[in-house]
Amino acid sequence: MARDPWAAVPRWSALLAGPLVLLLLTWRHLPIPQRLVAFACVTPVPLGLVLAVHRDGHGRHYRLSVALLPLAMVGIVVSFLHPTGSMLAKMGAGAHLLASVAIGAFGVRRILRRGLGPRQEASIDLGLLFLPAGAVWLFASRAGTSLAGFYEPIVLLTAAHFHYAGFGAPIVLGVAGRLLPTPTLPYRVGTLAVCAGVPMTAIGIATTRAVETSSAIVLASGMLLAAWVLVVHVGAASLRRSVAAGVLVMLSGTCLLLTMALAATFALTGSAGRDGSFSMVVSFDRMVLLHGAVNALGFVTAGLVGLSLLDPTPRATTETTAPSPSRDR
Repeated sequence: MARDPWAAVPRWSALLAGPLVLLLLTWRHLPIPQRLVAFACVTPVPLGLVLAVHRDGHGRHYRLSVALLPLAMVGIVVSFLHPTGSMLAKMGAGAHLLASVAIGAFGVRRILRRGLGPRQEASIDLGLLFLPAGAVWLFASRAGTSLAGFYEPIVLLTAAHFHYAGFGAPIVLGVAGRLLPTPTLPYRVGTLAVCAGVPMTAIGIATTRAVETSSAIVLASGMLLAAWVLVVHVGAASLRRSVAAGVLVMLSGTCLLLTMALAATFALTGSAGRDGSFSMVVSFDRMVLLHGAVNALGFVTAGLVGLSLLDPTPRATTETTAPSPSRDR
């Protein structure tokens, strides 16, 4: 792992904080969706941010994001330990929103300095940009307010969607793509489908069943291709560099097979709760337990941890185009 404190400190903090937060919130008997969203804020978000930047240099936007992470991590735990709608619940979620906006600004800065290519880095950029959207939904959930005409539990589940499928999945795919000598066709198509499917799914849930159904198909198809890439191409290659990393990356891809099959069934059968019903083919509780937990811990977290062990070098990033880290000051 990188020795740079701007990378090492948030990385180790994330690895240590995640299990502790899950244990604490489980001990307090919080619902599983709340535990998973809180976990996303303290482990996948810091790990994804560190992987987005090259270890040989970083600018002020990245450093600001890292500096805000401890406040955000503590804040989100405080938020979930207090009643929904309380001042502390709002303030804690607001701290996470502030850090997420900074991370989104870092993504914008990467695009402005590098452009839209290559595909691997563009996927990472989109993940960084999706995070503030998830933080807005999370703030609304902790504030106890509706958003875009939706109420709980849809507000919280949409926050989870943007933190894992929106932020985590594109970054896992982008960083995994750095390990490929050349992007394969499954990788190119899968990455495009995932990056497009995330906002399409959110739009579909907020608009019509037809848009929701087509979006679910696009996202699920992209994720299935991503699973193939992670297991067959990236995971196999990773085993030669690190057995632990290779196993984690392959586990990440394997978990996608289950989670995406459930997600497609959940959306295509109307189980997502349009008209207020959760009694369709896939029950709400089963969806949360299997899709939510396996996606959070098996796909996103295992993938990010495995890729962190490899610490792949980007071929063309915002950092490598700069002659020194001081350029972004």
